[in-house]
Amino acid sequence: MKREQGYYWVKHKGQWTVAKWNLSPFGDVWHVWNWIGDLQDSDFEEIDERRIERKPTIEIFSRVKMVCERCGSDKVLADAYASWNEKLQEWEIHEIYEKGHYCENCDGECRIIEKEIKDE
Repeated sequence: MKREQGYYWVKHKGQWTVAKWNLSPFGDVWHVWNWIGDLQDSDFEEIDERRIERKPTIEIFSRVKMVCERCGSDKVLADAYASWNEKLQEWEIHEIYEKGHYCENCDGECRIIEKEIKDE
């Protein structure tokens, strides 16, 4: 069965979460999961092959925000490789690069890290 582009439940390190399956604009040679970096099927313990119609708006597990490692600001921009999906009318991120990120607060290049969002 050929997997369609979209969101799926995947099990990673013992926890279920939602990841996006991206079809390559270059044919069948390069399909990846877009979730904390680009992953392959073998990176997950289990994949529920029933596609989710839309990405869930309610997160089941802890939520994170991306912040500047130096100052902690969430006013950060990531350098990425993306393509436009005409059918979905959205940008599809294929890869977020390790370098080249920018912090608006520091007004310069930065390293982006995850920070857990605490429920208040």
